[in-house]
Amino acid sequence: MVIAGMLLLIDPEILFGLLEEDSNSSMVYIGAIVIRLLLGVLFIVYARQSKFPGVIKVLGGIAVIAAILLIFIGQEGFQDLIAWVLDVFKSFGRMAGLVIIALGGFLMYAFSGNKVQK
Repeated sequence: MVIAGMLLLIDPEILFGLLEEDSNSSMVYIGAIVIRLLLGVLFIVYARQSKFPGVIKVLGGIAVIAAILLIFIGQEGFQDLIAWVLDVFKSFGRMAGLVIIALGGFLMYAFSGNKVQK
């Protein structure tokens, strides 16, 4: 996530261009589902080992729900969604990069070291 955010900060066209070129690929669609499902399940399973188990569980739940929604909208709907996201967020690429870096940093902190004792 941090690397993707840095790419968006440096040159948003790198990631946006890849998405535009490859959004028609069934591998991108399947990968989007598998990655969200895998991350969601991992976040839910390992949430207790983080410093913020409630937040991590919610993020995991959101990822699983997103994977399920992607299955229901199908590949054509996924392509339409990517086209819409690119259209809306292209002008906010660098800002999105900062948000993604912050989220990646939060996740690294949440799973680093010992859990905060209360």
